[in-house]
Amino acid sequence: MEKSAPISYFFADPMTFSQEEWQAFGPRGSNALEKANQFSLTAVFRTWENYVTNAYAICRGVVLVQPQTDNADLVNLILRPFDQPFPGIKVKYFVYRGLRKGDFFDNNNKVLTSSENTSDFIHKINTSFASFYTSRGQAVPDFLAKYIGYDPVNQPGTMLLDDLFFKQATYTNNTEDPDMAFELPLIQGGASLGRFVDNNVFGVDVVLDYGDFREPSDDARFVFNLEYARLWRAELNIWDTIGTGALRLRRMEQVLQFIDVVAFYGAHAAGGIVKARISGQWHNKTANDIYTDLLSILYTKHRWYIYIQGDRTRSYNFYGNYVVSDTNSNDLKKGYTENAISETIYRTNEWPVLIDEDARLHSENINRLYLQFTKTPNNQNAMFYAQLGNVVNAQHNNFCDAINLSLPDDVDGTPAEWTRPLQLTVPAIEDSGNKYNIASFAILFYQGKDYDLFFGDSDITFFPSYIDDVFEGVDASPLYKTDKVLLSKSVSINKIRLINIRQENTPNLIVAVGIIILQDIISSLTEQMSRVSYLSETIDILNDQIDPINMGVMSNGTSSSIISKEGEYSISELLPIFETIDFTDNDIQVNGLILSRNNQIKTNFVLGISKQENEILLSAIENTNVNNVKIILLPYYKEEDIISDSDIYKKYTLSLSVETFLGRLSILSLSEEIIVYSLDEHVYFSKDYSKYVEQVSSIKGNINYEEDYSI
Repeated sequence: MEKSAPISYFFADPMTFSQEEWQAFGPRGSNALEKANQFSLTAVFRTWENYVTNAYAICRGVVLVQPQTDNADLVNLILRPFDQPFPGIKVKYFVYRGLRKGDFFDNNNKVLTSSENTSDFIHKINTSFASFYTSRGQAVPDFLAKYIGYDPVNQPGTMLLDDLFFKQATYTNNTEDPDMAFELPLIQGGASLGRFVDNNVFGVDVVLDYGDFREPSDDARFVFNLEYARLWRAELNIWDTIGTGALRLRRMEQVLQFIDVVAFYGAHAAGGIVKARISGQWHNKTANDIYTDLLSILYTKHRWYIYIQGDRTRSYNFYGNYVVSDTNSNDLKKGYTENAISETIYRTNEWPVLIDEDARLHSENINRLYLQFTKTPNNQNAMFYAQLGNVVNAQHNNFCDAINLSLPDDVDGTPAEWTRPLQLTVPAIEDSGNKYNIASFAILFYQGKDYDLFFGDSDITFFPSYIDDVFEGVDASPLYKTDKVLLSKSVSINKIRLINIRQENTPNLIVAVGIIILQDIISSLTEQMSRVSYLSETIDILNDQIDPINMGVMSNGTSSSIISKEGEYSISELLPIFETIDFTDNDIQVNGLILSRNNQIKTNFVLGISKQENEILLSAIENTNVNNVKIILLPYYKEEDIISDSDIYKKYTLSLSVETFLGRLSILSLSEEIIVYSLDEHVYFSKDYSKYVEQVSSIKGNINYEEDYSI
C-alpha cells in the first residue's frame, strides 16, 4: 500500500552543534568487548560555544518535563507524539536530554512568566493557564510547575512514564488528589521548547511504540520509567549479564525499540520533508539537502541500520534455528552486488541489528545492499515483509511469499537452502569519489525455518502452525486508568507478526497484523457472560486486489483511535461480523461461528473464549519466570472425537507457549482443559464464547471451504 511521505521538524538549528564518535547512537566503546556490552540508546551531541541552541518539537505532541539526575540546572523533556510524523512506524517518545531548567521554571518551581525571551512552549501554556481561569471570572493563581507534571518530590524514579501520560485524575471527598492534579500540555510541531546549554552535551532518543498496554511477563521489554527519563544519556549496559545465555539475548532485544535520531531524519531523504529552522529562518529540506544541510557534520551520517524480526516477534535467528548447519553459525548472506554475496551473521558487535556504513564505488545516486536468508527447503510458509525500507525486487507491496523467495534447485536436484537475494536501496551521497549512505533505517520481517516447542521438560516436541505466532497478550492490561467500572475494555499490541494464508487455486495471502484484545459482556434474555476476544488487525497485505478500506488497515502501524482506550462503547463495533452454524460435538450442541462472507475479508483472525477460560490461561503463568507468552492451539486427538458428515469442524485444546528463564521454548500445561472449535480456520471459539452470539444468517449443513475459506 502506498504510504504518505514523512514530514518532521528538525530538533535544533543544525548550525549550532556537532557530534563525535563517543557520542554516537549504537554499540559504544574503544574495543570489541566494550562494544558487545554497551549500546547507547541516546544520540548525544555538543552545542557550539556562545551559540544559542533552541530545541524544537519534532511533531505535535504532549509534553512532560523532568529533572536531569546528573545536573540540577538541567531538565529533560519527553514528547509523546499526537501526530505521527513517519508513516509506517509509530513513535512512542521523543526524549530531549539537557535543556536549561531556567527556561521553564524559576527558583520557586513556578512556570516562567511569558516574555519576549521565553519559548513558544512557555507562551502557549501560560496563555492556556490564564484563559482557563479568566474565562470563569476567576483570578489567575500562581502557575506551579507541578500543574504540568513537574513534581520530582512526589514522583519516584520507579514511576512509569505511562502512569503520567495515561493518568486519570482521582478524587477524595470531591477534591482532586494533588499528586495527580496536573495536565500535560499539547504543543505544535516546530514550536520552540527551550534551550540547550552552550558548549555542553545534550541528547535525543527516538523510541518506537509497541502498543498501549502493560505486559509484566517479558524481561526483553525496556522499562520506560522516570529513572530512564532523567538520565543525561540512556544506555543498555549488559556487563552484569553473565555469559551468552538467554537472559543476555533477551536484554539485547531491547535495542530494537530505539532508533538513531540521525537515521530518523536521514530516512526522510527517500521522499519526505524535514522542516528546519536555520539561523532564524524556516526551510523545507528534501532529498540530498537533508544530508548536506542538516546531517553532514554528524558522526552517524552514513549509518544504515537494518532491523530484522524473525519468529515469535523476536529478532532474526534469536532461537538459533536459522544457522547454516550445526557446524556453521552463519545465518545470512550479505553483499553490495548480486554476484558478490558472502555468508555472515545477523549481528553488529553481537547486537541484533546490522549497521552498514561502508563506501561504494559507482556512479549511481543510491547504494544497494543484497540479503539472503536461510530457509527450510520447499518451505511453503516462508515469507518476507519490509515495514520500512525500499526493497527493489519485492514481489509486491514490500512482501515476498515462499515461491517468490525461492531459488531453483541445485543441478543435482537438491532444494536450495537460501532465499533468492533481496535488494535494498538507500539514497547515497558522493564524497571524495565514493558513494556513502545517507543515514537511514529499515525494519524487515522474515520467517522461513521451523522451530520446535517442547512439552515442559520432556523431549516431546510440537511443530507450531502459522496461527501459533499470532495471539498473545494474555497478561496485558490497558494503560489508560479510570475510576469507572466499565463493561468493556480493549488493548492493542502493535508489534507486527506475519500470517501466511494458503488458498486453493489462488496465490497465497501474506498479512502483517497487530493484535487487539477485547473484553466485554454478552447477554441473553436471562443470562450474561464476560468474554475475551483476541483479534488480528491488518496492517499491510501482499495482495493489493483486496480493498484496504474494508480491512481496517492501521495507519502508521497503529490501531484506530478507539483501541486501547477504556470506555463505554460497544465492543461489537470492533469485532468482525459473525455468521452462526449449529453443530454437535459428541452430543454437545455448539453455536458455531464463521466470519460473515458478505462483510469480512479473509485476513481477519479471531480467538474467542470466556473470561473464566482466560483466567485459566492467566493462572498458568502466575508466579512463573517465563517470557514471550503466546496462545497456541493443539489439535484435539481422541478416538471418540468423530466428525460427522453433516457437521464439519476442527477441534483444539488451548495452551501457552513460553520462553523459560533459560531460553527453552516450552508448552505450559493448564489446570483445566479449554476446548475451542473452528469452522473456517479464521474464527476459533469456545462453546461458552459463542453460545449467546445471535444468528446473522441461518446456515445449516456442509460448508464449501475450498471456495471461500481454505487455508
